[in-house]
Amino acid sequence: MSDSYRLLLGLTSFSLGSSGFRFFHESEFANGQRGYARGADGESLVGNDDGDWKPNWQVIGYEEACGDPIFVDTASKGLPVFTAMHGTGEWTPKLIADTLDSFKQSLHVIAEIAVGRENPVKLEANPIDDSVRKEALERIRILNPGVDPEFWELAMGTY
Repeated sequence: MSDSYRLLLGLTSFSLGSSGFRFFHESEFANGQRGYARGADGESLVGNDDGDWKPNWQVIGYEEACGDPIFVDTASKGLPVFTAMHGTGEWTPKLIADTLDSFKQSLHVIAEIAVGRENPVKLEANPIDDSVRKEALERIRILNPGVDPEFWELAMGTY
């Protein structure tokens, strides 16, 4: 099932300036849950209390700058996609896409803009025009009407 997420996304990774995302290959999926659903020694970190990692959350990748997980809620229709700040001692999920499909489409919006801007030097030489940024954020907002755009703004260096 894990590789199906990556195949659905159609991406393994991409970078825009200092932002980047990496998605797990099937062979990396079990180890990719470490630090989130499981500890370094393999013990379960799953629980049902506030702040616990939930049993229906599956990490499909992470944001490369801070290691914040990108995960789906497998118990919800459409597989909504979340992130949560890593290293705070509790998990507070933040919805970043209404469905896995809208996440895929949103990633592709950002990936289009990332061409020629894959690292900070290239981004500085080829900055994102405000009209391009606004159009991309509007496309993502239409794809994900229930989502605060902060995650996507950060991915494009808007903040």
